[in-house]
Amino acid sequence: MDIQIDLRTVRKITNNFSDDQKVGTGRYGDAYKVIISFVKQAVYRGEVIAVKLLDTRQGFDDDQYKNELRNHMKVQHPNIVRLVGYCNDETKKYIESNDGDSDFGKQIYRVLCFEYVPGGSLDKHISGKDCTTLQFDPLLFYCYLQKKNSLGDDWHTHYNVIKGICAGLLHLHCGRERPILHLDLKPANILLDKSMVPKLADFGLSRIYLSSGSDAVVDSVAGANLKYKASELKSGGKFSEMTDIFSLGVTIIDVIKGSHDFGQCGDKGAEEFIENVRGYWMKKDRTAHLDQVEICTKIAMRCVDPNSRERPTIKEVVANLHNMETQLLSQV
Repeated sequence: MDIQIDLRTVRKITNNFSDDQKVGTGRYGDAYKVIISFVKQAVYRGEVIAVKLLDTRQGFDDDQYKNELRNHMKVQHPNIVRLVGYCNDETKKYIESNDGDSDFGKQIYRVLCFEYVPGGSLDKHISGKDCTTLQFDPLLFYCYLQKKNSLGDDWHTHYNVIKGICAGLLHLHCGRERPILHLDLKPANILLDKSMVPKLADFGLSRIYLSSGSDAVVDSVAGANLKYKASELKSGGKFSEMTDIFSLGVTIIDVIKGSHDFGQCGDKGAEEFIENVRGYWMKKDRTAHLDQVEICTKIAMRCVDPNSRERPTIKEVVANLHNMETQLLSQV
């Protein structure tokens, strides 16, 4: 797929990047800012699309951007947000300096257009916190006021979200000759569609702002919340597939516990934490498969092992989920 959109069209469909159409701003550390405008009318292949304008002012690696763009073009999976177009353009802009002199300068536009995913980000569903646009979704707004988990009280929905996230990450790591790293996997970068199907978003964008390439030792991957940041990165290590696996583990724990506070799993023994989670779901949903709850929790805890060599690969994670489902079906 190579669907390039000219800047004039992008400006038209976003009303020249109007604040009226801007629904959020994402930051990845001090590196860049993503401005998202949801187009209000079907203007591209009959679709409503999301437009992301990348901040090219701070440490922007244009060559790496083009490489990540190629990666996005190659990825087609139901659990990954689909790229539908892009814009690479430059214009001349009249700039006045502090000393009063004026000159024409170059303004770079790097824009990515994605399918619009109406359910919003997963973090809003599991916590009901930190959302400024919930009033546009009555269910989310109600859950925000009640501090409830809008995924509902059934384990089946939570499990399908976990399984979908794992399927998306499997495709990134194993779907092509070379793995594609997400590098900023967390509930805020996972979107849900109308059927609560999760879709990974913003994969690889952080790499655009890392000047040393794929083997870089980084102080901050995508400005990551320390909660989702692999332990080896905190001590100056290198990122790899296991970086994503650590983030996956924390994300799975977030989905399992929702807005309920079990304390940090590291504050308790592993078995005590697992039993607390089982007990919670036993009371919350009597139809929950407690074996599923336990295995998902154990997988998550393996994923967050401080030693990256002890973490499972995404292939192992998906295989464990599949084997568990096979065993449950055999018991029916």
